Amino acid sequence: MVSISSSEVDKIKNHNIKPKMENQIEEKIEQSLAVVRNETATISELKDLKISGQPSLEKSAEGLKAISRVSKIIKEEKDKNIKPLRQVIANINDFWKPFETVIDEAEKHIKSEQKKYKDKMDAAAAEEKRELAEKFDKGEATMEEIEKSGEKLKKFEDKTSLIKTYTYTGVRILDKKLIPLEFMDPNTAAIQTAIEAGMPVPGAELYKEERVKK
Repeated sequence: MVSISSSEVDKIKNHNIKPKMENQIEEKIEQSLAVVRNETATISELKDLKISGQPSLEKSAEGLKAISRVSKIIKEEKDKNIKPLRQVIANINDFWKPFETVIDEAEKHIKSEQKKYKDKMDAAAAEEKRELAEKFDKGEATMEEIEKSGEKLKKFEDKTSLIKTYTYTGVRILDKKLIPLEFMDPNTAAIQTAIEAGMPVPGAELYKEERVKK
């Protein structure tokens, strides 16, 4: 189990989690916007472009080149903005991870122990009910025995009254081959790789279509 030293606790008390890079990030964003603002203003005019001849076709080709170029710039600038934020988030996650680990381990252990104790009490109660049912079947159950059995069952219930449970409903796959296709999620990338390698995949095929690229 992970433990937290007193020095780490003091570090938490004095630690300022709020990123200290907000101003730098804002400045980088403004610089990024300045880089692409003029380009995108021109590109936005192409949204209504109609190709009717060679001049407009050439304009569309130049437009796709510009879009490709600006898209690359935007991606690079976005990465410059996002990477510091990702690092800040990673640092914060690392900072709190030891505490979360302690809590998670303690929660799992407590719940496991409570479940084992409850199972033990439930088993004892089930056995008490079984013995009483046998006496009923044989006609040997007296009112005194019924009352004593009821008291025992009440004690078993009281012993687990602090344990809070709920009923979870999950799905257990018994045989994948019997599951209808509409409930499956085909791995199209793996299917394409298999077919291209010469492996037949029933129910799937490769197709080709011509698309315009940048």
